Amino acid sequence: MLKKHWFNLLVYSSLAFLFYKLFRNGQMTLPGEIHLFSAVVSVLFLLVSFFLLSMRWKYVLRSMRLDASIKECIISVGIPIFSKYIPGKVFMIIGKTGYLNKKKGFSIAVMSVAALTDQILAIVTGLALGSVVILETGSVISGVIPVTLLWTALVVFLFHPGAFLLIKKAAEKMLHRPIDIQMPAAHHILKLLPWHFAYWLSISVGFYFLTASTNTGIPVSPIFSFTFPLAVCAGMIVLIAPGGIGVRESVIAGACEALGLNGDLAASIAVTSRLWFVLGELIVFLTALILKKNKSS
Repeated sequence: MLKKHWFNLLVYSSLAFLFYKLFRNGQMTLPGEIHLFSAVVSVLFLLVSFFLLSMRWKYVLRSMRLDASIKECIISVGIPIFSKYIPGKVFMIIGKTGYLNKKKGFSIAVMSVAALTDQILAIVTGLALGSVVILETGSVISGVIPVTLLWTALVVFLFHPGAFLLIKKAAEKMLHRPIDIQMPAAHHILKLLPWHFAYWLSISVGFYFLTASTNTGIPVSPIFSFTFPLAVCAGMIVLIAPGGIGVRESVIAGACEALGLNGDLAASIAVTSRLWFVLGELIVFLTALILKKNKSS
């Protein structure tokens, strides 16, 4: 019985963890003044980025010789989208494998490798854009060097055959059986990069308009928009922070202050960005539920 409903349990428990963390961290309050037009535009770009998230998942799966429609990928990404808020990054990696395993019969092991590849590519591309903010704030030693080292390590890990073999052996050990999967060719991985960059650029534009909506009297530098990819990647890397809660906000607030915004405004932008992102996740979650219901009817 538990095995039959584990996917639903994952979804509802992740929602519970999310709202618990938001209430505990005092992140359920909106800023006093919001510019409506900029806020609406920011949400539209956020939703475009979530569509691109599904597109990049589709092509990552294709690189592993798994073919799913865009509707199936939206459902696969959208239903477990809150699983990242459960402590332990494993749910963030394997959460979107459940639907396609049940619907298409895809191997969970192969999809887990695909999901890990997707996450590494996301961090590589997000850090590449986020490094612009580090350079702008002048944090060369404390910021650029660690980011460059991490970026280089991830790229080597992504393209080195030995690293892929290590992941495969670890998955086989966990599942107690051999896995029939081959490392994607380097040119296939490179073809995935435009989708990841497009995702980050769309979400960065959305964050730019979100920032403009919360401090209409202060000009916002376009470079500042890349703070969000940097903050999200930091949250993904820190294993002890479910959904990057706390880590993401700290990076955003720190970047705001480094670029000249006062502390109160920096904190307001950081908290608002979390609620903005959760709103987008909720819309995607509900969209996936509707698509799943229509597909099964």
